[in-house]
Amino acid sequence: MSITPSALAIEQSVAFNILRMCRGGCIPANAILGAAIAAHQMARRDDPVIAAHVLRAVIFASTRTREQRQRQVDYLTELPMEAWEGMINCGPAEAREGTLAMCAWWMTRMEADT
Repeated sequence: MSITPSALAIEQSVAFNILRMCRGGCIPANAILGAAIAAHQMARRDDPVIAAHVLRAVIFASTRTREQRQRQVDYLTELPMEAWEGMINCGPAEAREGTLAMCAWWMTRMEADT
């Protein structure tokens, strides 16, 4: 899927807003998935203190289509284990496993409803 320059600029602007919100202690829900992923990539590189908060924005991003849900799961699956540190009061492996199980359940549920 090709993204136009104007759509890319919007996605980058939203990514910066997601970072700003997470720095302020607010985790956005239903954000644009691509923007949430971009924000998480920036946070992992530039601001690891808030990376766990931004990862939650990826998890709670809007995934209305099968392709978006698959992109979300692919991104989460490919993250290294250290990206899951600081997520919840358990180890990174448990956080990853629980999140991916929730995503799998959600994907199954959404497919059943269509």
